[in-house]
Amino acid sequence: MNSQGSQEEEEMSQQYVSTNVDEPLMLNFETCETVDKSIAHLECELNAAVSDIADLVHSKYKRFLPEAMIENRLLNKLSEVLRNSEQTEKEIRERISAVEEDLEAYMNSGASSRLSRLRECKEKLGLLKEIEENIDLLLHTSIDEENGALLSARIIANMERQIEAMNKNESDVAGLIIGRICPALQEQLATMKGSLVVYLSSVFEQLCEIGNENGGTLHTLMIVYEHPAVTAKHLSAMQTLRILDFMLAKLCSYIMRGMCSFIITSKNPSQVFSVGEPTEVGAMKRKYEVRTDLPTAEGVRKPDLDATFQTLEKFFGCLAEDMQGLVVDDTPLIGMIGKKIAGELVDMIVKECLSVAVPYSAEEKPEFEKLLATAENFRNNLVSLGLFTSETITFKKFADSYDTVFINRRCTAFIVKARSLINAPLMPLLEVGSDEREKCEATETFMKAKLFVGRSATSKQCSSLMQLMRCKVSESCVKLFKLVEDCLKEAADSDSDVAAVMQLMRCKVSESCVKLFKLVEDCLKEAADSDSDVAAGRLFQTALNMVQLFVLVAPRQHEAQLSSVPLIAAVFYNNCHYICHCLMTASIDLYPQVKKAMKQGPPYGMSFMESLPGLRKLAATLMESQLIQCRRQLRTILADDQILVGLHEAKRLAICEKALDGCMMHLQQLAAVWKEVLTDTVCSNSLGNLASFLLSRIDDFILKMLDIRATDAQIMAVKIQKLLESLEQLFIFGSDKCSSIHRFAESPYYRTKEIVFCLDGTLEDVSDRWCGGKGPMAQWLSAKEVCGLVEALFQNTRKRAQLLADISLSNVGSAGQ
Repeated sequence: MNSQGSQEEEEMSQQYVSTNVDEPLMLNFETCETVDKSIAHLECELNAAVSDIADLVHSKYKRFLPEAMIENRLLNKLSEVLRNSEQTEKEIRERISAVEEDLEAYMNSGASSRLSRLRECKEKLGLLKEIEENIDLLLHTSIDEENGALLSARIIANMERQIEAMNKNESDVAGLIIGRICPALQEQLATMKGSLVVYLSSVFEQLCEIGNENGGTLHTLMIVYEHPAVTAKHLSAMQTLRILDFMLAKLCSYIMRGMCSFIITSKNPSQVFSVGEPTEVGAMKRKYEVRTDLPTAEGVRKPDLDATFQTLEKFFGCLAEDMQGLVVDDTPLIGMIGKKIAGELVDMIVKECLSVAVPYSAEEKPEFEKLLATAENFRNNLVSLGLFTSETITFKKFADSYDTVFINRRCTAFIVKARSLINAPLMPLLEVGSDEREKCEATETFMKAKLFVGRSATSKQCSSLMQLMRCKVSESCVKLFKLVEDCLKEAADSDSDVAAVMQLMRCKVSESCVKLFKLVEDCLKEAADSDSDVAAGRLFQTALNMVQLFVLVAPRQHEAQLSSVPLIAAVFYNNCHYICHCLMTASIDLYPQVKKAMKQGPPYGMSFMESLPGLRKLAATLMESQLIQCRRQLRTILADDQILVGLHEAKRLAICEKALDGCMMHLQQLAAVWKEVLTDTVCSNSLGNLASFLLSRIDDFILKMLDIRATDAQIMAVKIQKLLESLEQLFIFGSDKCSSIHRFAESPYYRTKEIVFCLDGTLEDVSDRWCGGKGPMAQWLSAKEVCGLVEALFQNTRKRAQLLADISLSNVGSAGQ
């Protein structure tokens, strides 16, 4: 049934063609109207022919009918349609050229443009005929032949261009070419191209066989081929089909990441890489092996960089030898591989071999320059092998930026070391600074320091501009200034060290802090000794960055200890001020040299002084936080405001003694810690703050009491006096024989002493101590506070009333004055 139906279809098609195309066109071309009818008739014929051709394409490449594929009816149909349409078009054009009358009107009618579109349609049918011939040729070409794969690839590439030219909207007949013919041809072409791509891919995988052995610890590469000429034609076929680039990219990725990277990062490259001897019996064959289980030194300096370059030369030398004769369109295959890996290989060598070997000091520069020469010699060897070209990036570019890399590495090393020191524990401690005797010596040096000599101020010009108007002064003032002037003139010719003036008081700081500023000082010295103003500026900025890093990181790193351990808070306070002191001395010792090395000088605002406010604020904030916590602890111990009430009872007395002893013990512990660490001034001010808080708290308790028993008053006086004596012992520093509590807790200390005097005294004693508002008691206690004490301590008698009246009167009198 299928054969009978196909025969009937064939007879009907032949009959249609014979009636529409084969018969010569017997048209009347005498007038323009007959020419239009002829063009319309040709359009109908082409429409019918294209429809028949679309059916034949669909039958052959979509339905795969045997008779359509075997008898080649499509090609015959195309030839016949093209031949008849060409003859008809020729006759119409001859008639058009022969028409002489009404020519202008006929040209304006658009008949020529219609005929041109029909011609373009005919040209597309011609392309279709060529595609059909190429498909027939492709089916009869064996890819196993020597030139079969290359010829097939070229045919497929040509067909792709032809189908692309057909697949346009111009001169399409009812959308049949784009809608039916082109998709069927594209699908057929994709199938034929896919089979060729699979074959060529297998050829390339056999040529460069990659794999893993020993559980992935051994990467292998096998180069295998029989005839270089045949392999080259296969590679050219891949290039024609535009798949060679993808295959080479996959191979180059394996070469770089699976082999070269392990050679470059290995500590012993000669043990990592091995290559076998080539075998030429029947086929060229050689195996490359790279071990991945040996120790690597990624990101650090390699112990033997010469061995690294020698191993790489051996690898690429063998690879170039094995691929000799493999040429793709006059381009060696090894050159194509080199073009893909050149940039990555150079970057990898720079990162893993050169950058990590950049020296930290000038003494190591000759060795590094020798390494640069070795790297450049390696590049030249790859150029001679054909892997690299003369345009390939050189290592000289890295050498040109070597100074910048050197400075970057040096600055990075400084920052890394600084961060490690900042994060280090704040213990152990080191003693720094000077004592009082050294401080006095420094004061004498200060008077002779040439820094404070204004040479220009003694010039005649300035003297004439700054003349003093006539007046009278004491003779002693003139002699004093003459003494100062002689001292300054003597200092102008001396070489005294100005930095000795700015001595730090003796205290203890962290060992890590001392090392940190030693690192800052080394960075500044390198900046001062630098030959490049850029290097000097980078190093100077790095020194400032290390100080800023301390300000930002150190409080967060040691936050828990700083908030809970008084010793750590005191040490950190000293660390901040020690760095401030060192920055100020460096501004005199090193800053002028750094500024000279920078030639144009540092930018505005870029100096050591910019870091001082931040350091001082940080130290003050943390120390104040610690004092707040200590005051909170004292407030917790003295939480009961009735602690001084009922001391005649043994139980109440024990509670009071326990609270006072607890406060005193807390202060004694703090004093023992801080005296070992802080300077005497800072320690006394800190203890003075806490002592003032403690005494003020006790004073408030007493002044709020409305009635005080005589026995309670005596006991309070004894206990508070004992507390004062204990506090006085905390303020004896060094070789001092007397306490200095009156300097750091003046008002609370004297107020408490006056309150104790009232507790232990009589009305006459209080009256004498008040002395009409002129006595020492009136200096520290107000009249209202004294009256309250008198009322709470003494019975209501005429003497008390008289004393209260005198105190009130003296208060009114002093207010009036």
